[in-house]
Amino acid sequence: MNSLQALYPGLGLTDESDTRFSSEDFEALQDYLQPSLQKLLSQYGDSAMPDFPKSCFEDLIKHFQSEQYFQKDNEAVLANSIVAKCYYRMRPLLPVPVRSVFQRYSLRNWDKIGFPEWPIDTTADRITTFLVKLAVQKSGFGDSFIWFWPGSYRAGLVLTHDVETKVGLDNCRRVMALEEKYGFRSSFEIIPENKYIVDYGLLEEMKSRGFEVCVHGLNHDGKLFKSREVFTSRVEKIRKYAESFGAIGFRSPVMYRNIEWIQELGFEYDMSFPNVGHLDPQRGGCCTVFPFFNNNTIEIPLTTMQDYSLFNILKKHDTEIWKMQTQRIINTNGLISFIIHPDYIVSGEFFSVYERLLAYLADLNDVWHALPSELNSWWRARSKVYDLNDIQRLTDNTAYEWHPELRSIKTDGLCL
Repeated sequence: MNSLQALYPGLGLTDESDTRFSSEDFEALQDYLQPSLQKLLSQYGDSAMPDFPKSCFEDLIKHFQSEQYFQKDNEAVLANSIVAKCYYRMRPLLPVPVRSVFQRYSLRNWDKIGFPEWPIDTTADRITTFLVKLAVQKSGFGDSFIWFWPGSYRAGLVLTHDVETKVGLDNCRRVMALEEKYGFRSSFEIIPENKYIVDYGLLEEMKSRGFEVCVHGLNHDGKLFKSREVFTSRVEKIRKYAESFGAIGFRSPVMYRNIEWIQELGFEYDMSFPNVGHLDPQRGGCCTVFPFFNNNTIEIPLTTMQDYSLFNILKKHDTEIWKMQTQRIINTNGLISFIIHPDYIVSGEFFSVYERLLAYLADLNDVWHALPSELNSWWRARSKVYDLNDIQRLTDNTAYEWHPELRSIKTDGLCL
């Protein structure tokens, strides 16, 4: 299955659809993307540019989704620096206000980064939609596709919580109660080792109340992707913890990631890729507001700013940036996804900010709120529909309330 089929199932596209695109088509695409490409070139240089004349469409899309444009050897990735080694040794002893001073210095000039485009980047989605519309025009495919979300929902929404300390673990019940008040459920990403003693009774309670448990790395030391040797030595341990947690989802601590290695963990879905990573130690971004396939793993991108960055890097104690990002994502019919750390909303002020966010989200009646596992199931089932003769299979294999809806690529495809 290719990226065109995965985002626009039902049109009858095939794995060989790229043979229908001519060099003139790719030139037109390059012209269409020129403003974004100019920012990419200015930010990273010639090595970051895709090779339009020689690439197939899948290479172009993956160039952005997989962050191939981002040259890590030209960018100081915190996890592998000398400063980082000292920082991670000291981190457990540093209070959040002190840590944030180091982090603000490390992330200085983030707002000068031109690509990906903050606050939301849709470069990969625009490429996909441009080429799908060309394929329909050129090859006589039907124009009806399975809408991105169940029924007539305009966008999707997932809430997630990375639990980093015992303080955060102890705050989880309070977070659950608040979300239940507004009709939400979410996932909690649990660190298996070193940070706290995992309370398996709490994990079972989370699941019994309709929440979800995911694995959050191994021990949050920032070294999971430091080397192939380190990563390989931890894979089996992480898999065993996934089994004991009853977890099918994963997020890497600090959003450190390697798209080729992460699929080897064997999870159904991963949540380690930001849409835009300007305020993360590992910068870059997957340039999409939709889930995408990383071989057999569904990547669920983080499409809004993390609470830690909002509160401690930008020093904002309100919901305005989150609301702005949410509305932009709704306008592109994408996925709104949040990371809210129970560790950082212990105080009344920050807890109140999160409550205001939930109240705002609860009023978005045209947005589908789902657990990450539900989103994973929907995206997999939806992607298997080849053409309209196959739509009954999607209806039969998804929950009753998740009825698929047909839309026209000519009028309802992602706005370009």
